[in-house]
Amino acid sequence: MSHNGTLGALANWYLNQVATYGWLPVLAATAIACTAAWCGIGALLNRGPR
Repeated sequence: MSHNGTLGALANWYLNQVATYGWLPVLAATAIACTAAWCGIGALLNRGPR
């Protein structure tokens, strides 16, 4: 896996959010965002012809 620094920057941003707001709100926001993305992708994939 090549590393271009993006993952490191994302991890630093995430950990900064945890340091600022605490684990619980950050994990809750992450869960909401992942659920929304999962449902959105499912809706897009499910709208094809039957």
